[in-house]
Amino acid sequence: MLARLTNLSNGHFGTNSDEINWGNVGTMTHYASLFRQITESAFKEGEHAEIGERTPDQPRNGGVWLGMSARIIRV
Repeated sequence: MLARLTNLSNGHFGTNSDEINWGNVGTMTHYASLFRQITESAFKEGEHAEIGERTPDQPRNGGVWLGMSARIIRV
């Protein structure tokens, strides 16, 4: 899988630099978001970090922090 992703990256993700449009930008932004989720989960970072290692802007399990009270509301 990593070799395939490397090859895709080396080929500029199947795009020609003269033909890049906002759709390509959106696609790459989406890919970056997915990669971030995978690496945060694999390395227990971001919302996947243990409670003592998270900052207030990184709630666990998809919740939303409400100010400094550290309460979480599930959305």
